[in-house]
Amino acid sequence: MAILVNEINCLDAWLKVSNLILVNGQQENVLITIDHPCDFTNLRTWLTVRNPKRIDLNADHIRHVVNTIFPYNLSILCANRSDLYLKYRSIYLNGNNRRWGTYFQRLISFDKHFQNNGANQLENAIIALNGGSPQHHYIVFHLTAVNLNSNVAPMGAPCWHFGEITINNDNTIDLVAIYRKHDYFNKAFGNFIGLAKLLEFICNNTGRIPGKLIVHSINAFNNSTRNNLVRLIA
Repeated sequence: MAILVNEINCLDAWLKVSNLILVNGQQENVLITIDHPCDFTNLRTWLTVRNPKRIDLNADHIRHVVNTIFPYNLSILCANRSDLYLKYRSIYLNGNNRRWGTYFQRLISFDKHFQNNGANQLENAIIALNGGSPQHHYIVFHLTAVNLNSNVAPMGAPCWHFGEITINNDNTIDLVAIYRKHDYFNKAFGNFIGLAKLLEFICNNTGRIPGKLIVHSINAFNNSTRNNLVRLIA
């Protein structure tokens, strides 16, 4: 049976699921609806207080997790989205670790992670939303390459498998994301913020209004000690 979670913002949603994990352990099929994901009023505090790196030096830094989905600090420095794509690709291709944290790269150069000529799914979505495509009611993002020879997914990245933009009658758009494995100590809160920043970027470039963020955590778990998760929540 699916577990349904409905909260106002990214923090409340993460706290709700994290507390479920603390009480009952690993959770299966958690469906999270965040009504106002782009409310970043307390973002600076969130990035400091809820940073796993503050609890465990070996943990992920929350800003890095956010930037794997949407490099929002870089976007501020760019003149337009084409400039953002070019600068991100340059940074990514010159980086040392390109196995993990490639979600934004997969969005702008799918299936060509180590080159610059893959499909730009993000730009295609923005063009479609701006009326450049008749197929703008169901816009999807693919984050994992399809292996036609096997239906067995290997362990490891990427855990975000699929995304979809849904268009509502009130000019809002929702973003749906499906995660097969979702670590609520290291990743989930940063993932929520990164997805919300991605939704905000799409809206800013299409004249739309941010709607809901809907996340399906197929397997929600704590990849740290119970005490560390307690400290991060507290």
